[in-house]
Amino acid sequence: MGRRPICGVRRDEATVGGGSKQEKGAGAVTVLAAVMTPVVLVFGAESAGKSTILERVAMLPLFPKGDGICTRLPILVQLRQSKDDRPPRLTVVEDEKVVDYEDMDTEEEIRKIMEETVKRENDDVIGISKRSYLKLVVTGPDFPNLDLLDLPGLVVNPDGNEPETMLEDTHALLHTWVERTKGRAIYLAIREVGSKVKTSQVHAVLRKHPFMLENTLGVLTKCDEVRNRKIRQALEDQTDPINTSKHKYVVTSNEPGESSLEAQAAAERKFFMDEGMSDLVDAGQATCDALVEKVSGMYNAYLLETWVPTTFELLVLKKKGLKESIADLGVPLQGSDGLEDAVVKGATRLAKTVVDRQLDMVVDQVLEPFEESATKAIAVHVGVDMDVQTLQRTMNAKYEGTLHDDVVRAAQGAVDSMGGLLVKGLEEALRKDVAGNADGTPARFGRFDAFVKAVVSLASEAIAGKIDSLKRDVEDCVKSTLRKVACPSYNLKARQGRIEMDPKVLVDAVMHIVLDVALAPLVDDSVVENAAKACATWEESCAETRSSLEKELKSVEKVMEIEIFKGGEELLRKKKAADEAAAKKKAAEEKETH
Repeated sequence: MGRRPICGVRRDEATVGGGSKQEKGAGAVTVLAAVMTPVVLVFGAESAGKSTILERVAMLPLFPKGDGICTRLPILVQLRQSKDDRPPRLTVVEDEKVVDYEDMDTEEEIRKIMEETVKRENDDVIGISKRSYLKLVVTGPDFPNLDLLDLPGLVVNPDGNEPETMLEDTHALLHTWVERTKGRAIYLAIREVGSKVKTSQVHAVLRKHPFMLENTLGVLTKCDEVRNRKIRQALEDQTDPINTSKHKYVVTSNEPGESSLEAQAAAERKFFMDEGMSDLVDAGQATCDALVEKVSGMYNAYLLETWVPTTFELLVLKKKGLKESIADLGVPLQGSDGLEDAVVKGATRLAKTVVDRQLDMVVDQVLEPFEESATKAIAVHVGVDMDVQTLQRTMNAKYEGTLHDDVVRAAQGAVDSMGGLLVKGLEEALRKDVAGNADGTPARFGRFDAFVKAVVSLASEAIAGKIDSLKRDVEDCVKSTLRKVACPSYNLKARQGRIEMDPKVLVDAVMHIVLDVALAPLVDDSVVENAAKACATWEESCAETRSSLEKELKSVEKVMEIEIFKGGEELLRKKKAADEAAAKKKAAEEKETH
């Protein structure tokens, strides 16, 4: 069967999926969820002849039609060009998940699947499918690359087997798909030639979605059922916004008297010529052949003027974003020259900058609790009357004794807790140096678990030595401070005495030497370098993510290389210039109006 090509612009199937011809670009199918090829969305009242028109446009006799057999769920027909003819492949999609598919040979098979799908969703109640749609992929050498979407007709008068909400349901379903395909659709508005504009379901839709009109081609069907005068009146009616729009109407005859679609096309042309409407045929306003030409022109114009530049811009942005995401995982790459050096430098810098955060942690979790516990311990012994013997035990001539021991115990306990805290803080800082951390290093060494563990291990050894030394310093500090500030006061007549001192002086002296350690970097260059040398593997934790992003990037780049996008930059420039000009014109008009 010869088929009239709908679209003169050839599109690589890598952008739309399907077909073995472009299997090398199959990964590009899922490149961008937002980047979907344009679709011809067909809508109109029930029994207005939508399915017949679609058959004639696609030259494919597979659309359900006839008495009591109307489209009950969306049918997405994807025509795909290939070297060989293949059986149509039908996919049932429910809630965006493929639940079934098989090769179809006849209209009856498609009709059967459609009915079963609707019944399954509606528990055997006749209605429309709100969650499911059929996707029919048809491939062959004479097919263009084109997506046709046939939606259930808008039901004005439901029959006895249909829900009373059919009109609302069909309008709601249409609204869903209009929003879903917004920005990438041209529309075929199917209306019987004898229907009134004011009560037309087509115009009800256009009133609700006025943006559709710019890309809408009207189709008047069943012209074989009315006189010449009625048809011309419909085309001249200026109350009909489609007649005043850019694309206007095409009139068609749906008489299926001939057995083949080619014969129907010939009979249709003869009808309009015999009925005195040769001027409409010559002007491209009559016959399905003219409709095909109109759709082709609209599709090509939309593709080149809108879809290509818009999609190319999205691809450019996606490519940029993917490159940034890959770089954000860490550079240099695993196994490349200069990796260890970059990691060592980054980790050393980070370890030094951790000091500020160390201070906050030490003050909050170590020094403030120590100040409280030490003050309480001192308060037990200072300013309290006690017998001479107890006083001597509390603070002997060497300024040791119970007071000294209590303060040292509190201080050394704080120092012990500080060691673990500092190591924990360092490890957290190192591990946070990964993708998504705005304050991180380009090396993102947090991706190398073995390296982080090596640094933490060496840091733990280093801090353990510092903590032991600090504990000895704390004890010396307590003793020397007591000599300076703790004064025994005796009442020998009463055989009593007390200790006089300012507790804060002793606490501050201890905190001073603790802070000296807390404010010093936990590791130095040598520790980090030794950790790098000791690192047995440089396997990165984000390897799977990097691989996925790199594959996606290659897919995007492959899509950008196909023929239709080779002039993408220029088309994008022209579109932006046109958009700017239109915006300026609109602003000027609004200013003049005001």
